[in-house]
Amino acid sequence: MVIDTSTAFRMKATVPLVVPEVNSEDIEGHQGIIASPNCSTIEVVVALYPLHKVNRHSESVMAAKGLRQRRLHKAFLRYHDPENWPLLR
Repeated sequence: MVIDTSTAFRMKATVPLVVPEVNSEDIEGHQGIIASPNCSTIEVVVALYPLHKVNRHSESVMAAKGLRQRRLHKAFLRYHDPENWPLLR
């Protein structure tokens, strides 16, 4: 088995695109290669997956670029820092 992190196999229908926290069961159907999305996609998919489980019929659009993207990333990091949790409640 080979886990590919490049863009070469991400759009191939025969190669599973796996985010372990979300669809690890797709590893079972591989043909020798498993594709991995880029790091920013993994963060978004892991964050949105609980919402998808609750409402499977909704669609999300992620359109943050440049400065807004950096601000969202900083907010994400602050949220996941346990020292900041009392401040967010």
